[in-house]
Amino acid sequence: MLEGAGGTTTNFDCALDPLKQVSFLEDQLSLNQCDAIVLHAANEAMLSPVVDKALAQGVPTYNWDVVVDTDSAITRVVHDFGKPWGSAVVGQYFVDYAKRTGKHLVIYEVFQDHTVKTSLKRHQGFHLAVDKYPDLIDVIISPDTRGGDELSATYTQDALTAHPEINGVFVHDGGGTGTLEGIKAAGRLVPPDDPKHVICAFNDIDTAVIKAMDDGLLEATGTHTFYDLCDIVVKTTFNHLILGKAQPHDITSPMLLVTKDNLDTQTLYGVHQAWPRMPAGEWDKWPIMDTSYEGMLSRGETPLICDGKDGGIDTPTTALRKELKGY
Repeated sequence: MLEGAGGTTTNFDCALDPLKQVSFLEDQLSLNQCDAIVLHAANEAMLSPVVDKALAQGVPTYNWDVVVDTDSAITRVVHDFGKPWGSAVVGQYFVDYAKRTGKHLVIYEVFQDHTVKTSLKRHQGFHLAVDKYPDLIDVIISPDTRGGDELSATYTQDALTAHPEINGVFVHDGGGTGTLEGIKAAGRLVPPDDPKHVICAFNDIDTAVIKAMDDGLLEATGTHTFYDLCDIVVKTTFNHLILGKAQPHDITSPMLLVTKDNLDTQTLYGVHQAWPRMPAGEWDKWPIMDTSYEGMLSRGETPLICDGKDGGIDTPTTALRKELKGY
């Protein structure tokens, strides 16, 4: 979206290493290399000082998903996992399944990282739903995987081998592909009518999740993707940086639940949620979401939560810039 609108971007993948991310941003600031920062933070606390420094130098930061612990960011766009509209929607799927089938669930929770606040919120939100039903659900928590596929696979395979009573798996973030491989290695990635089947419901939609749902091996997922978060953060960047319009500081996009039954019909902000079905790399073919307040209401969608109130983010346009700037 940034480049499609005429911007020039420099991308940096720190592989979730906050020290590398801080070092890169420090270099960019020292060389006056950027007009703005669009940031997915590797760590909330460690990235805060560089965001403060950037603002002091006149470089605004627009933050998404893992948000920094500072008000120096212009906007912070999240899925607030610790609330009822976060990971609780996935936890509730397990609750509803247990109630519907009468089956006691022992769920393996593949934990991302106890030092990252967003991971703790994923845990808290999930338990908002499942902890109300100790007679229906028990949870076994994994060691930290840091969202990596290798550790997720290893821990999941080991857990299913040591605890054959596990019959459900919930994954915090990332590592979904590895988790599925771990289930497969344990001989448990089997169709729902097989007694060894593991009920899987994750937070994230990704390619492996879509394939597993198509194959009938994974039941549900929350709508945690980059699609809506990046759509919104790019809009706030242009609305603020180019149009000069004040933007909400904290923006929450409520999560929905996608199941194998509504995979190709569930929409969010007017766009269907099976995004891996869209052409990879051909971003100009991906539709811009309609995150306007009026658009969401017209479709019966839950609005964005903007600084604690229902709201929306309008799509910036060249025509609007001309109108505001008088040319």
